[in-house]
Amino acid sequence: MNQTIKLPSVITAIAVSLALLGGGAIAQADEKPESAEAKTYAVLFYADWCGTCKALDPKIEEAREALAEEPVLYVTFDMTDEKTTRHTAMLANALQLDEHFNENAGRTGFLLLIDAESREVVDRITREDSAEDIRNKIAAATS
Repeated sequence: MNQTIKLPSVITAIAVSLALLGGGAIAQADEKPESAEAKTYAVLFYADWCGTCKALDPKIEEAREALAEEPVLYVTFDMTDEKTTRHTAMLANALQLDEHFNENAGRTGFLLLIDAESREVVDRITREDSAEDIRNKIAAATS
């Protein structure tokens, strides 16, 4: 015997269950935390085949964890292949960062710190930067 489960009913049941378990608080779509606005975009130009990216990644993650409360939106521009590059182009366009995407087309292994309001590059991070240098540059970009 096959039974058809209606997806909206399942989603409603899950939402009600979560609300009951969580004390009945459900966030409204129009509610957002005070710090929901990014002040800086940290845009990593990355590819799976990029050795520099692999060296830079742990240092960026360390800085990211240390600065978790900073108003930074971390974005990865993935240039691994044609498919990821095409999706990255759409992401860059959606964030109004297509100028930076086009200027750096095909280059990988660095991170740009971009002011979210003006879309201007504030700083550039490379593998030569230590984890402490990276933390300091991100903190300066958000102050």
